[in-house]
Amino acid sequence: MADVLKHVLVLGLALPVGIGGYHLAVGNLGRGTEAASGTAEAADMEIGRHGYQLSALPVLDKDVYRLESKYVERERLDPEKMFDAALDQVEKDVAEVMFEREPGGRRLSVSVGDYATVVRVDPMKDLGDMATQLRKVATVLEQHLSPEVDQQAVEYGLINGALSTLDPHTILMPPEQAQEMDVDNRGEFGGLGIEIMLKEGRLSIKQPIADTPASRAGLKAKDQIVRIDGESTINMDLNDAVTKLRGRKGDPVTLGVMRTGLSEPRAYTIIRDTIKLNPVEGELLEGNIGYIQIKAFHEGVGEELQTLLARFTRESGAPLRGVVLDLRGDPGGYLKEAEQVGDAFLSDGVIVTTVDGGTGRRDENRATRAGTAPNYPIAVLVNGNSASASEIVAGALRNQDRAVIIGERTFGKGSVQNLYNHDDGSRLKLTVAKYLTPGDRSIQAVGIPPDIALKPSLVEAAPAGDDDQTPRVSLYWREWIDREADLSNVLSKIDDADMEPAWTVRYLRERDDDGEDVNAQSDWEVQFAREVLLAAPGYRRPEVLSGAGGVVARHGSEEQSLIQAAFAKLGIDWSAGPLPTQPQIDVHLDLGPDDQLVAGQSEDIGLVVTNLGTEPVFQLSAVSTSDNPYLDHREFYFGRLAPGETRRVAARVKLQDGYPTELAAAKIQLRTPDDDDLADVQALVHTQGRPLPAFSYEVALRDDGSGDSKGNGNGIPEVGETIDLQVTVHNIGEGPSGEAFARLRNRAGRSLDLMSGNLDVGEPRDAQGLPCKAGADGCHRVLQPGESWTGALSFALREAPTDGHWDADLQVGDSGAYDFASIQRGGFFDYFQLEESLELQAGEVFKGALRQPPRIAVTRGPGQESADTTVVVSGLVTDDQGLRDVMIFHGSDKVFYRGGGQGETSLPFSVERPLQPGSNLIVILARDAQGLTATRAVDTWYQAPAAQPQASTPGENSAG
Repeated sequence: MADVLKHVLVLGLALPVGIGGYHLAVGNLGRGTEAASGTAEAADMEIGRHGYQLSALPVLDKDVYRLESKYVERERLDPEKMFDAALDQVEKDVAEVMFEREPGGRRLSVSVGDYATVVRVDPMKDLGDMATQLRKVATVLEQHLSPEVDQQAVEYGLINGALSTLDPHTILMPPEQAQEMDVDNRGEFGGLGIEIMLKEGRLSIKQPIADTPASRAGLKAKDQIVRIDGESTINMDLNDAVTKLRGRKGDPVTLGVMRTGLSEPRAYTIIRDTIKLNPVEGELLEGNIGYIQIKAFHEGVGEELQTLLARFTRESGAPLRGVVLDLRGDPGGYLKEAEQVGDAFLSDGVIVTTVDGGTGRRDENRATRAGTAPNYPIAVLVNGNSASASEIVAGALRNQDRAVIIGERTFGKGSVQNLYNHDDGSRLKLTVAKYLTPGDRSIQAVGIPPDIALKPSLVEAAPAGDDDQTPRVSLYWREWIDREADLSNVLSKIDDADMEPAWTVRYLRERDDDGEDVNAQSDWEVQFAREVLLAAPGYRRPEVLSGAGGVVARHGSEEQSLIQAAFAKLGIDWSAGPLPTQPQIDVHLDLGPDDQLVAGQSEDIGLVVTNLGTEPVFQLSAVSTSDNPYLDHREFYFGRLAPGETRRVAARVKLQDGYPTELAAAKIQLRTPDDDDLADVQALVHTQGRPLPAFSYEVALRDDGSGDSKGNGNGIPEVGETIDLQVTVHNIGEGPSGEAFARLRNRAGRSLDLMSGNLDVGEPRDAQGLPCKAGADGCHRVLQPGESWTGALSFALREAPTDGHWDADLQVGDSGAYDFASIQRGGFFDYFQLEESLELQAGEVFKGALRQPPRIAVTRGPGQESADTTVVVSGLVTDDQGLRDVMIFHGSDKVFYRGGGQGETSLPFSVERPLQPGSNLIVILARDAQGLTATRAVDTWYQAPAAQPQASTPGENSAG
């Protein structure tokens, strides 16, 4: 393969959700790090979008050629399947669009709002034919979509729908995601050097990065950034904050910072600089062992590694006795960087072989003698999140007998992606090749097995302040990690070889560390690897393993004693013993007298076991798996169970206030830490939902000096005034609120200064419903059905708006008592809250009005269980002002759409659906003319005649 091609091959993005997956892997969930400004790229994007026509599908045109000529497995390119998946994605993305087509049929019904037509679908022999048929559909969409729909985003949806049939790593990245990937792969950006997060609507510093403008300016962890260049950060979106903090090197940014002990914000003007993202870091450990951590294989990692190794030599003044190479949690990156890291420790032999999907050509990348590190032993630390480029390095060093692998089996991503740019700034990430580790071993969907497996165990008493006093105990939490084999449409497994580790060590993890900021001196796994290297009689992998026995035995014994002592503090005998030759254990699930879980209530999930055998069972535990997230991956610990002994162990849970009435299957598996499967039973678990609140609201503008307002009282927003936006929330639902809120998000930049942006809605009440003092233990705000509550949000109008009006978004909802089934299980997150865009026109009286969401009434539907193979769901949606549309989804399939006409205040709906075995979720979604939304979920359980598990009762289930 030509060198120029190697530089654009990407092995990263091990998680399958595009750029978001990459950020999850490097620990940016719920927070951000400033990224490079990309101003020039943004300008290029605008040029690319000029004159865009959806009917032309310009991005798809280029990608079709690349797919047909470059994709790794041509047999996956099924034009009919890709065509249908493309339409399915647009149906999900665009509310007003619906398609109906019989499987393989030639007639496609297309509905766009009130418009409906039929498009003929011709036979598709290749992807060119597929593109032609999609252009027919795109032409209809282009002509009839509502003006607010981003038609370029529709094309992205069509393409990603089609790509979803291929593999989890082939995706089209929109321009913004493509730019973020550039930042990650470059490994540097222009910014301040802080990690930020949102906490209760406030922008806070998680930590400043050492030796950056932020740290030199004196910013500290837990500081709150209340302003960025004069703009309030209250309720600011995290991505918006990152955009405002990043910029070109040398440009200043002024922050207003609140800190404990300050009475008012302190201003910091900081000059942006180049910030290294996830640099290669390390230190010398005791015994002259070098520790090196690589968090991602971005550009320049190979050079940074060589620099660090040279620093170790200078600091030690003597040859290193070994290196611990930490690749835990590393999701991958550039192929060439993985090759350079492997080459740093190998003097000859194959590092990696790539097999091109387009030509089938094999290309071997071989190690060179130049610059190879001395012959000292190496231990590579990996875990289930080590992927792609990490696996290339680990596999090369392991299979060339240059290093031992310590930790967990890796992620198992054995494919290579290429990046293709588009004129609009979007980018195709296409799987173009598979790679093989030395010996032509594929790790696809298998991963790199460890030589020494490490199993961290958490055994702790309940943390201080835990009302339920539930101990934190888990021996199996690392088993729940999703790997490549767990993803949809993964490339086929090539090599089934699953080599067992030479040793397994279970150790007691003493703190809940997120694993991002490793302190090598106190990290148990790092220190264990260090000891293994010091005990090695030579540098080759077999020699290191031969010397590791003593270290493994000592730590295994010590850690078993620590784990046993930790269990003893919890009253559990965790002594070890032989497994009975014929274990007989009765097990059943005990949910109390009502045999169900109730939404909003703290309850015990009890597991009762009886040893029916004649021998004791040692280190007995149980794990539950279920579609009910509160029952899934629950762990129960019994320890030693004598013959004839019965014991009940409970796990404390509290279902979300909005959890639905449903049936869910649960599997209880009895086991020991050595993975011995002793028995398992099935049960159906009932959950009982509670009536939910629903909200309407009204807003009014106050500038008369009442509350925090300051103005002339004429009701007209004017520069210089401080405005109170009075919000009155009415509970028009059938149940009380849980954690109701109203909040305001500024969209007017510095011209509107948000001062108070969040309201907790309702009157303070205790568990008995009596008034109490807000903030006291057990006191929280509640809005009962039929009640109303009024509060005020405040902001100052600092400057005249550039476009004649100040804009803000008002959001009203409930963080606890919401429709869990529709929002969480159905994935309709946009329907979580009521949201309205407010425009305050300069010089005009603000006119407040009552806002009421649609109401959904189901007049016919199935019960919690259905014996019928089909069900009918019917009802009526009404609204006071007028309905925009009503949609119904059965699982991920859109099965009903009807748009409302001008002023139409009621829309009937009815669908008949075939049921699949198990849970069937049908979600009704409604939008009114003001953009307010409502949801209603219908959940029914259908048990196919072939098998009929029943709800568990005491003594009912047994296995032996």
